[in-house]
Amino acid sequence: MNEISTRMVVTILGKGASAGKDRIGAIVRIASILADARADIVEITQTSLREFFSVIVLADLKGAQSVFSGLRMRLYETGQELGIRVDAVREDRLPSRVEQYYRSPQPARDGV
Repeated sequence: MNEISTRMVVTILGKGASAGKDRIGAIVRIASILADARADIVEITQTSLREFFSVIVLADLKGAQSVFSGLRMRLYETGQELGIRVDAVREDRLPSRVEQYYRSPQPARDGV
């Protein structure tokens, strides 16, 4: 039987005004929520592309004092307040979530 991972991946996506000065505050708010829950930020990466930005955070919940679902909801609600998208998924659930988001019908074959 597979063990449940103690690590979670948090994604933060923003556009427009959120990609400007508010981005710094957004990352601090998300990091503060993780710190308050006693989650350890293992790694963080940030990318900007014109008016878009994305942040991916890998956090370890081994010493966390929050239930994953409650922490995920707090992150989501904070994203809503900030006008950005914040999602969190346990590491062991990530492959199925990625497949779900990117599953699409096969392109039509014109004359082939």
